[in-house]
Amino acid sequence: MHFVTGGAFNGKRAWVKKHYHLTCPKEVLWLSQYKSASLPTDVNHLTHSLVVLEGLENWIRLEVMMQEQPEFYWQQLLERWMEWESQSMNQMILIGTDITKGIVPISSEERNWRDLTGRCYQKISQHASRVDLIWHGIHQTIKQEAKS
Repeated sequence: MHFVTGGAFNGKRAWVKKHYHLTCPKEVLWLSQYKSASLPTDVNHLTHSLVVLEGLENWIRLEVMMQEQPEFYWQQLLERWMEWESQSMNQMILIGTDITKGIVPISSEERNWRDLTGRCYQKISQHASRVDLIWHGIHQTIKQEAKS
């Protein structure tokens, strides 16, 4: 699992496309919440070996926060995605905008979203084999596990 995060409109999507040499839309399943895609909870039926999930912060707000136990739900999703990745040569790239910096929101709903997103991103980072931070189009690898 590869996690790419950074500020809004800082070039995360462009960096992923360049890093993975994605020139043909048929080679990857790119699901974007920004284009109203649903968060994939059952990935076993996917036919692509490379899947990109973009807009995690919004999926967390719209789908994960609505669960009775959002952090437990998120952990279950991550486990399903990791299981799918362990099959064959599958890879999942998760892209999420960092909303945890800056002024703390006044409304409790906004604070809860920000806090939950931060905790979800921590879970991703724990499980991801690679984590990249993109700011102003410049990437920094902050975690990279050696391939076995």
